[in-house]
Amino acid sequence: MSWQELADPGHPLAALAARPLGQYRLTVLTGPTTRTGARTFGLRLTDPDGLATAEPFLIGLFRPGRRPAETWVEVDWVDFRPVLTGRDGARRVADLEAEGLLEPLLGRLAETLPPGGSLMVEYASPRWQETARALALGVPPAATELGFLLIRAGCLGGFKDWYFAEGGWEGPRKLQAFRPDPARLGERISRLLAELEGYIAKEQPETAPDVNAVCRARARQVVEYLRGLLGREGGAG
Repeated sequence: MSWQELADPGHPLAALAARPLGQYRLTVLTGPTTRTGARTFGLRLTDPDGLATAEPFLIGLFRPGRRPAETWVEVDWVDFRPVLTGRDGARRVADLEAEGLLEPLLGRLAETLPPGGSLMVEYASPRWQETARALALGVPPAATELGFLLIRAGCLGGFKDWYFAEGGWEGPRKLQAFRPDPARLGERISRLLAELEGYIAKEQPETAPDVNAVCRARARQVVEYLRGLLGREGGAG
């Protein structure tokens, strides 16, 4: 794929390069436009010594819609341990998760969206195997590893699981999470709390007890996190 550096400073994705991600700098690259009107984009990582990824470490799609709900970002592929290289053979490996970069990265992507817009992340790759199993078992998305990550990234306005057993042009399996309208944030949090508390209260099924045990423990963490947000929301009001 042929990549070009994003030249439009007014494009929503341009904000990704405006401030650092941890110790790194992001460069936004653009590729072809899909038949749905979405623009392919990639992110390049550069460290303080000038070492950079030769190719994007993240590839996704950005679609601007006429309405906020039609505006979305889709993350299709991530190299969680990208290799950065430079002159004279210099080389190092970054680790997005060990360096605590994954959550803020998704948060930055979510910030490019208006309230009502959505962030989608594929979960067909081996990295999200637990999430895939949990969703297949009917676990609430908010209790999955990826779901909680999207909530912490600011996308807690509801979920949609895009699972296509037969494939299709829609691409790989992905979890979609919406940015909430600030005026309805308390309502959205309350809905998530009700769903999670109902899940916790149910008798644990015999199917895949390992996955259900992990997700129930996480659901309690998410409930605590959301109650904290609800408390701050009430205090702000």
